[in-house]
Amino acid sequence: MSFSSHTKAVAICPICEQEGSIEIGRQVETLKIRGKAIQIEAYLERCTICNETFATTEDEEKNIQTAYRLYRQEAKLLQPEEISKIRTKYGLSQKAFARLLGWGEITLHRYESGALQDEVHNDLLLLLDNPNNFSTIFEKNRNRMTAKQVQKIQEKLSELLQLPAVLATSTLIPPPMSSGFVFDKWKHFLEQDPYFYEGTTNQPQNKNIQEMKPPTLLSLVA
Repeated sequence: MSFSSHTKAVAICPICEQEGSIEIGRQVETLKIRGKAIQIEAYLERCTICNETFATTEDEEKNIQTAYRLYRQEAKLLQPEEISKIRTKYGLSQKAFARLLGWGEITLHRYESGALQDEVHNDLLLLLDNPNNFSTIFEKNRNRMTAKQVQKIQEKLSELLQLPAVLATSTLIPPPMSSGFVFDKWKHFLEQDPYFYEGTTNQPQNKNIQEMKPPTLLSLVA
């Protein structure tokens, strides 16, 4: 698709540095995201004097966010609003959720603001969408939270699990494959995690790993 103009404005062109009519429109562009070519309909502007196209800082941000969203769809990663939805389901602020997971607060803020997350963090978030899994991580790391936050989380879990009191579970339930979760990658991660090894035997403590079944205990957070 060639450049398609939908409006005009008078401005100084950053290419030829002359003031004149600038066309504002769209054009198909290909951006590389983590080595993958992503084709988008990019926001661009074109100078009617030198006929060069360019993107403003605002346009560049729109274009990269469009490409990120398409990449997440193809890679089956959570979108920013889905990450935020998981966090708010448990009544947690970004700071509290990051503390529970052992992440830097800025990391979670960036993910929810549109930065592209890494796959390990994404897989953990997919797991935590299930309240049973969240309960397991919460019981493991509850000492990181204030008394008020602990009470709030317990109330939320009680509501989500429909229990009279929060009961910790030792079973982590993997998300459905349709969510983009890949069990083989998870299994590999578990086999590398020292939490599953004892002494120098280099053998998984959890035999479910060897049997290609979801493990019953998991340490995914610091």
